[in-house]
Amino acid sequence: MKNKLLIWSLIIILLLSSPFIYAELQAYVTIHFAFPVKIILSAKSFNVISIIFIVSGAISAILTSVVVALPCAYLAWGKNKTVCAFFIVLTQAIPTYTFFHQPTIKTFTAVVFAGELIAFIVAASIFADVGSRLGRRHHRAEVKRSAADGRQ
Repeated sequence: MKNKLLIWSLIIILLLSSPFIYAELQAYVTIHFAFPVKIILSAKSFNVISIIFIVSGAISAILTSVVVALPCAYLAWGKNKTVCAFFIVLTQAIPTYTFFHQPTIKTFTAVVFAGELIAFIVAASIFADVGSRLGRRHHRAEVKRSAADGRQ
């Protein structure tokens, strides 16, 4: 009982810190990837700039999913869809709220936001599933190990 309480408290702490992790990683990737690529390509059109920002958003979504969704799903290996849903809602609630409360929504902003949101959902789903499979494999190995120890 105490072990499960500690595991779920760690999952809650990780999930509640995920918006901060995502914001920091997105700022880092934008500064160190998107702006240099924009300067190197000397991009002037909105299409190229939006693709650069969508790719940088996808990179930050993948990094955030590796840091948060993978360990959470590993710890709660039977509840990967629940962890993934909470991870997506907690991390994307503030950006979605601010996006829909803008006075005017331009096409460029809408395309970049939609691309980043889709990339985030896909990355979170993939890494939550991978974490759940790793956790299940580890649990089965522990069960086999304890059964082998019990026989000897």
